[in-house]
Amino acid sequence: MIPVFRPSIRRKEMDAVLSCLVSDNISNGPIAKQFTRELSAFFETDGGVLLREYERAIDLSLEALELEEGSSIIISPLSSLLYKQRIEAQGYVVLLADVDSDTLTIDLSKAEIFAEEASAIVVDSPFGFIPDMERLVEMGLPIIEDISMSIGGNTGNSPCGSYGDIVILRMEPQDPLNAGGGTAVISSRKKYTSKLKKISEEWPPQRLLPDLNSSLGLAQFKDQENFFLKRREIFSLYINAVRKGRHTTPVQKGEAEHVPCTFPVFVKGGVKDVQAYARKKGVATLQAFSDSIIAYSDADTDSCEGARQIYRRCVLFPLYPMLSNSEIETVSKVLSTLP
Repeated sequence: MIPVFRPSIRRKEMDAVLSCLVSDNISNGPIAKQFTRELSAFFETDGGVLLREYERAIDLSLEALELEEGSSIIISPLSSLLYKQRIEAQGYVVLLADVDSDTLTIDLSKAEIFAEEASAIVVDSPFGFIPDMERLVEMGLPIIEDISMSIGGNTGNSPCGSYGDIVILRMEPQDPLNAGGGTAVISSRKKYTSKLKKISEEWPPQRLLPDLNSSLGLAQFKDQENFFLKRREIFSLYINAVRKGRHTTPVQKGEAEHVPCTFPVFVKGGVKDVQAYARKKGVATLQAFSDSIIAYSDADTDSCEGARQIYRRCVLFPLYPMLSNSEIETVSKVLSTLP
């Protein structure tokens, strides 16, 4: 069975991790600091921190914004449920703005309705599809930009990660940049960077990303362009395959260049039938957005019909650099013959 996600680790990344293992220090140290510097330089940010946990990274980002208690934060219903949980845990209010049903991204016309009552906005790039970041900036709200699935992508004007006041980059095995776990939080605004560092300096070292993970993340970060090009190559083959059938895929609008971190398909008809057919042919699939707000908070999403429909009919197929040519051919054949 070809899995939907498979960690992309090559020999040189393994060598980097082994070199760290034989060193005197595998906890948070010089490699983590180097990784932070290189991320900051790439995104032209003022600095940041590397953490072990995605959830704690969200908490840190929200705390650094220093919003008043009871403030409202705009977010997509397709974003991770963790965001809703952490926003509410810090005493803030979630404002759900529906999504563009063609692109998976937050519908900015819906978000703009909330602009006057909101104090901040969280924006991500679902499965690498990028929203109109220039228009989002014009709303004038502090932005938490989650580029976990869009690192390496760009809007046509600037790289993803260059728009947020605070930028979150998760690095789990299923993400385009894999550090075996952990999350980077960086900022281009000195006031936020200072807050991020001040808060994290008071934490025990166990909360920070170890050099062991940082060595893997740094090695992959240096070679991210090759990973990106391989993903684009596979994506082109899949697009041609799925067009032979009756199903469709999300589209990237505008001049943006999205990151194919998996291959989502909008299923027409029975989702279970499609998944059973793929499984019979040796290809695993997953229902998209199973960890999203819409998946767990149906009572709160009456105005988010676009997101609900996407959640019900979007299925993920395998797309990652470590797929062999025969596996790519198998997935392509399945996509072109889906029932």
